[in-house]
Amino acid sequence: MSPCVVRPWALGGDQVEGAGQFGTLGRGDIAAGMFTAILGYTLPIPRLAPRVYAEIDYASGDRNPGGNVGTFNQLQPSAHSFLGYMDFIGRQNIISPLAGVSLSPVRDLTLSLQQYFFWRASDRDAIYGTSGAVFRPGTGTRASYVGAELDLLATYDVTRHLQIYAGYSHFWAGEFIRKTGPSRDSDFLYGALQYTF
Repeated sequence: MSPCVVRPWALGGDQVEGAGQFGTLGRGDIAAGMFTAILGYTLPIPRLAPRVYAEIDYASGDRNPGGNVGTFNQLQPSAHSFLGYMDFIGRQNIISPLAGVSLSPVRDLTLSLQQYFFWRASDRDAIYGTSGAVFRPGTGTRASYVGAELDLLATYDVTRHLQIYAGYSHFWAGEFIRKTGPSRDSDFLYGALQYTF
């Protein structure tokens, strides 16, 4: 397999990035890729500094499983900073638009809200977890809508080295999840202290 080619472009906090993967695997050819674009705007409200942003994330999937490979290989098995804090969805065979807002109501405190939606890029391929392993096989249904995730996060910089953060996430199961196994919605509540040397 040939190495991944990544070409990022950034404009004032906005970013466009793409990657292509080409080569061979056994007797099959590899032709896969990903694309992400982030566009945001900081509103001119001095003390709150609210920033609104939108993002689209795409990673290819197999059209015909077996033989040629069309599923993007995310290489580093973590989509945590791209596809939600619950870490259900990996960056393979996925289309995910996102809208979000962040603001700072008081000094050193940042609040953010993000809303993700997930569809399969190919309705013949699986949905993969953040490790790259199959989360749900794609052969049982042609349904594309996987679900949606809401993330709320608060971070507070106590000192230059110490940060406190807490968050809440909720995942709504979509048609694909409902047709391929257990399909209850999920909740995730967490908090942590982080010390940086």
